[in-house]
Amino acid sequence: MTQFLDKLNIRDLSIEERIQLVGEIWDSIAEEKMPGLTEYEKEVLDERMRTFDVALERGITWEEIVEGVRPKGSDEDIPMI
Repeated sequence: MTQFLDKLNIRDLSIEERIQLVGEIWDSIAEEKMPGLTEYEKEVLDERMRTFDVALERGITWEEIVEGVRPKGSDEDIPMI
């Protein structure tokens, strides 16, 4: 990796310039057509989305969480962090 830093004199750039360069390189990569997902990757993503949907249906609200940790009979507010 240092071969590019030395060959292109990137070390001579300021930190701000190097950060900008990284952003421009990243943007140039994003502009190019990325390869599609494999069938396996699609299946994994589909399974994760199904798991997420099920977990979302079983989730509980913040109020239910607070009720679960608040001492019985207490009306004291639990601060949000």
